Amino acid sequence: MNYKEYIDSPTLSEASTLINIDDSSDDVTLTNYDIHKKLDIKINTQNSIKDVLNNIIPSKETLKLGLLILGWYCSSALHSNFSKKVLKQYKHPVTMTYIQFISVVLYNLISHLLRFTELRPLSKYIIKQTLPISLFQIGGHLLNSYSLSLVSVNFVQTIKALSPLYIICIYRVLYHEKYSKQTYLSLIPLIFGVMLVCFNKSTFNIVGFMCASISCFIFAAQNVFTKKVLSGYKSKEEKLDKFNVLFYFSLQASIILTPWWLKVDGYNIMKNGLEIDNDVDKNRLLLNLFINTIFNFFQSCFAFTLIHRVNPVTYSITGLVKRIFVITITIIFFGDSVTFIQGIGIIITFIGLFLYNNARNKAKNENIKDILKEKYSKPSRRTFSLRHFINYNNSLPYSNKEISNEKIL
Repeated sequence: MNYKEYIDSPTLSEASTLINIDDSSDDVTLTNYDIHKKLDIKINTQNSIKDVLNNIIPSKETLKLGLLILGWYCSSALHSNFSKKVLKQYKHPVTMTYIQFISVVLYNLISHLLRFTELRPLSKYIIKQTLPISLFQIGGHLLNSYSLSLVSVNFVQTIKALSPLYIICIYRVLYHEKYSKQTYLSLIPLIFGVMLVCFNKSTFNIVGFMCASISCFIFAAQNVFTKKVLSGYKSKEEKLDKFNVLFYFSLQASIILTPWWLKVDGYNIMKNGLEIDNDVDKNRLLLNLFINTIFNFFQSCFAFTLIHRVNPVTYSITGLVKRIFVITITIIFFGDSVTFIQGIGIIITFIGLFLYNNARNKAKNENIKDILKEKYSKPSRRTFSLRHFINYNNSLPYSNKEISNEKIL
């Protein structure tokens, strides 16, 4: 059997439960699906109406996942656009970021008191795990708020699409990891698309562009750090769930940010109150800020929940579609305008993201095949999976030696 036949064989183990069969005898060979009468496999070719309906109607888990993704998309779009509304009326990004961290802490405490979640007692271990994330979050969210106060939501979302470029650079420089040519080529439309988005001189703001770019880099560095440093838990008891991580890094971020907020805005707010323009409705501003904190909390909860429910590839693709969704909602419902060239740039940017995802997935599959080829090209013991046979009366394939022995009997 050549490698391609072996790798495509339905008996090649894809699960953790394996049956080891000793190949000590040269005259023993193993078959894949034995269709002899000994197996007595009866396949019902007529599907019942119930089976047809089960194939058409999504399962409960699929519906839950779909609602989770939709909730993430909607909360992200509303959070971004209400952030822009607040910053248009009250251009104090430090205050808005500070309130967002405080609100996450308060909403988590309310959820804990209502017993929707269970927060663990504070410990040195929790501080050690969440403090680095707090520092990344402070830098990333502050710069993101500054960029939103200067440029449009569409512009910021497009700049964030450069995240794969920053991640590749970090891994290449710090960890000397190599990537395929397709991965590097996919970065070309990414960069070119962002250049087209920045083409409009009348709306381009260099400070806003730099803030959005550095914010994107900080969040990319956070992803790398979290994967490389914070993923090595010794036991399940040590692992923090999504709400504990969200609560404790927000708590530490708000504590660390307090001195800076007091210096920049806090003392002035305590002394003179909110200083806003005469044409701005104060009640409307506070309402928009409150709505923004709610959607900020929900989008964080949806994102953390989705990370725990799907694999990294699915999360990456849903994150890509989320950016398209946010830009579309911003244009349709919030009246954020883009020029024709900027629209082309946004499309090219997302084409680059699709190419990047495909290139990374292809590289992962090739790595898996290389590992399997090295492991199973000349096996001394052959392994068979139970997974393909559990629906067939728990039958397993016969070896040639077993068939010959039964004939003798």
